[in-house]
Amino acid sequence: MDRIKKIASLTKGSKVVCDIGCDHAYALVYAIKEYGVEKGLATDISLGPLLNAKKTIEEYHLDKQIQTILSDGFDAIQEDFDTAIISGMGGILMCDILNRALPKLKGKRLILEANSDTYRIRTLLSSSGFYIVEEAALYDHEKYYEILVFEQGISNYDSLDILYGPHLRRVKPQAFVKYYQKKLDLLSSILLQIKDEKEKEEKLRLFKEIHFVLEG
Repeated sequence: MDRIKKIASLTKGSKVVCDIGCDHAYALVYAIKEYGVEKGLATDISLGPLLNAKKTIEEYHLDKQIQTILSDGFDAIQEDFDTAIISGMGGILMCDILNRALPKLKGKRLILEANSDTYRIRTLLSSSGFYIVEEAALYDHEKYYEILVFEQGISNYDSLDILYGPHLRRVKPQAFVKYYQKKLDLLSSILLQIKDEKEKEEKLRLFKEIHFVLEG
């Protein structure tokens, strides 16, 4: 299952889904067509991507169910929604968007996929009254993705949960194992070449940590 379809599948049970940085709005299209979502809010900070989304929406005859909104994150969202999607951007930017909108996100389901720094997402939301309901790991066009689903509630994660995911590191889906096994192989090769003791110590620490996660 590709990334967009997996994200859409996680909206099942939602009525109104807001997609921040919606790109071509395919996640909302799949959410409505296949997973029973009633309405979508397709948003972007730039007009160009929003016009691309509008084209897709019209192509699938969903212009009565999906509304396009020019918005910087959640800033211009006035309509009510029960689920939000943010995907395809870096973790630092995503944290900025989420942090600015925290009061608006109380009680919402959040489906998040960051291109980098996923641990920052876990750190921010777990310290802001959210917990991780589900995590998914997959490869799409040879690129590794982690998708996190948060809901409001109490969490108590340790450092390894934050770095590797409380569900992922325990369930160990195939894509997760493949990704971190590649990291182990790379570290093994690097450790043979490093001469700086401090750098070598850090890489060895990381090697042992990943090995513990995969074998634990």
